[in-house]
Amino acid sequence: MASPKKTATGRWHIQIEVAGVRESGTFDTYREATAWAHARSTELRATKRGTIGQTKTLRDAIVRYQGEIAPGMKGGDKESTATIRLIQSAIKNRDIELRTASST
Repeated sequence: MASPKKTATGRWHIQIEVAGVRESGTFDTYREATAWAHARSTELRATKRGTIGQTKTLRDAIVRYQGEIAPGMKGGDKESTATIRLIQSAIKNRDIELRTASST
């Protein structure tokens, strides 16, 4: 990761390069400069991979499993029920909504 450099005006300048793309910025504080560099580097890497805007969660994985994998299994309906119960017990005392694959 690039190191911010203090300019003559007292601001912080930082330059990053990810996958051949260079970007730079000037910020009031060292912390702002490093935060921007980290966030922008992550964005550029995601853009290169084509995964920008694709956030995957445990809920997404469970819903996909219930919709695509469990129905093809012998006893798939029981598998879906067991999966829901397992997750509900794991997140007991949390305010998280679980939906089955058919309701999404």
